[in-house]
Amino acid sequence: MNVMTPPTIDREAEVLVNKMISRIAFDEPFFSVILSKQIRVQDPTCKTMWVDGMRLGYNPDFVKELDRDELKGVLIHEVMHLVHLHHLRRGNRHPFKWNVAGDFVINWSLVKPSDPRNSYKLPEGCLLDAQYEGMSTDQVYSTLPEFPPGGNGNGDGDGDGDGRPNPLGEVRDQKNGDGTAMSEHEKKVAGHEMKVTVNQAYDAAKRQGNCPAGIERLVEDMNDPKLPWKEILSRFTGEKAKTDLSWSVPNRRWLQQNIILPGPDGETFGKPVMVCDTSCSIDSKMLQEVVSEMMGCLSMFDEEGMDVTLTCMSCDTKVTVQEVSMGETFNPVGGGGTMFTPVFDHIEEEDLQPVFMVYITDGYCDDFPETPPAYPVLWGIVGDNKGFNPPFGEVMYVSE
Repeated sequence: MNVMTPPTIDREAEVLVNKMISRIAFDEPFFSVILSKQIRVQDPTCKTMWVDGMRLGYNPDFVKELDRDELKGVLIHEVMHLVHLHHLRRGNRHPFKWNVAGDFVINWSLVKPSDPRNSYKLPEGCLLDAQYEGMSTDQVYSTLPEFPPGGNGNGDGDGDGDGRPNPLGEVRDQKNGDGTAMSEHEKKVAGHEMKVTVNQAYDAAKRQGNCPAGIERLVEDMNDPKLPWKEILSRFTGEKAKTDLSWSVPNRRWLQQNIILPGPDGETFGKPVMVCDTSCSIDSKMLQEVVSEMMGCLSMFDEEGMDVTLTCMSCDTKVTVQEVSMGETFNPVGGGGTMFTPVFDHIEEEDLQPVFMVYITDGYCDDFPETPPAYPVLWGIVGDNKGFNPPFGEVMYVSE
């Protein structure tokens, strides 16, 4: 009979963490509510700490090296990853680069010198840069270069002379209870649950008159995202249309500045599809503006000498297709009711296999395909339909 040996628990580190979380319960009700819902796990394999939406992992030796204020700061830093939903929003972005971007946003918000309310102490050497003040994690990510290979790929780079930044902790993608990756629907459910927790924490802090600096605006933005639709479209397009990159094929756009970055490993880019709901309720000028913005997002591939053509579909209750190249104008066709399924049926019948789809609509329709498509979908909602809740895909709100 085999007897399982229980893992050795470092009691000293356990006491330090538990005492600090108890202290935070008195001093910081906002962070305390969120921390209390995380299962604490000792993990000697990680360098510092990590969160994944369900657990808080920490290296006992790291905890014992920190003074009390630093330990408090690192715990709050990890909570802020959850508040920003970093554990659910990474998508296909590089884990280490996503973690670095998150650290730049979080750390500055915790120690911002110009705000005396930001008095948290973080360990020396953490990622701090004033140029990222006021930027979202998505924006910071888009400005960061590709880092040299190294680290474990989960965000815990060592930063020891290998050219890679040194994140304070680690944020991991939330997984299901059995360790499998979450579906988009499961991420939405987990995101909703985390937003409920964050709002509960915010209410608790307000009742005690002790709300951290910047949290009110952060919670407001979480409940009603205000990220400009053009920025969302640019981010989504840039992520989904990329082909494999290769260091053997340098990016020509940066060579003139003596900067060597990997270029596209191939002669074509992934073919996207833009769908425009041409029911009477949507202005054709708005549709043309969105298509024009989309072509602008794809211009980087045109500059690389690739064949950039956007498949545009007009759809009310039937589908009309127009291939739009750089410099051409989209001419929407239609003006009847609204149906979604004809587009997805057409793509399947023609075996188009798009790399992604952007669907512009007012959202007043529940005609979704029974089976979610294999490709990513970004729904662009024109108008004030805040109740649009599709069974798959991301949602952005398009405004003037």
